[in-house]
Amino acid sequence: VLREMHGELSRLQVSQLDMPYVLGIQDDSIRAAARMVELGVDLIIVLGGDGTSRVVSKRCGDVPIMPVSTGTNNVFPEMIEGTVVGMAAAALATGVVAGEEVCDRAPRLDLVDENNAVLDHALVDLAVIDAADVAARAVWEPERIRELYLTQARVDSIGMSAIGAQVKPLDRFSGRACRLCLGQGERRITAPIAPGLMADLQVSDYVRFGEGEEYAIDFVPGVVALDGERELNLREGSRYRVRYNPIGPRVVNIRKTLQIASGRGYLSAGDITDRGGIIENWE
Repeated sequence: VLREMHGELSRLQVSQLDMPYVLGIQDDSIRAAARMVELGVDLIIVLGGDGTSRVVSKRCGDVPIMPVSTGTNNVFPEMIEGTVVGMAAAALATGVVAGEEVCDRAPRLDLVDENNAVLDHALVDLAVIDAADVAARAVWEPERIRELYLTQARVDSIGMSAIGAQVKPLDRFSGRACRLCLGQGERRITAPIAPGLMADLQVSDYVRFGEGEEYAIDFVPGVVALDGERELNLREGSRYRVRYNPIGPRVVNIRKTLQIASGRGYLSAGDITDRGGIIENWE
């Protein structure tokens, strides 16, 4: 972008992140987030899907993130125009709006082993797959899903979240998660698990749980997929649990940010005349 602009960004101070190497894998995003935190950035804009937001959340700490949808599974990030994102980001970075005013704490699902160590986490969905190995990372065979844990279940989404929504919708910041057992059962649902791909599934059990609650994974051995990507092999004979954790990443509410900023005269100067007369006392 800097090369294309040919110096037109003279009013801005822009620097590239010091990344000694880039491998084209998720570790790049993890290292980039950690480096940004070290540099003391005010917020991190994340471009991608649920999986990209998840890996950034591993190292962003309390630095707020703005997840913008550009990936395939887009339940966590928001579908919003980039210019608007930039306006909100500037309002936060320049102190027009404080993060405490507009940031929500997103929950997450922690995968815990028998030693109570958190192995990894998901922001939207944790699925237990009937598979021998991670292999192809994306989850394209819904009939292999045996257990599904969700922090939100939206009828207007695709992927794992949409499966839960066909049983019972769950709001993003409800303070609860849900667990579904699939593969058999009397209840049959149809859900969009990918663009243009509908899946018929059977549900045998459904339960909601919240802070301080956890469920043991019954289907072992298998593979755990986190936010749509196969990540971990569950070893036979081992015990794993899924715990609801309300202390996930801080997420910027973009619309609220711009509403507050607008009320404080952001991007405005002086009085404005409209059909009703003069708008005074702008501050």
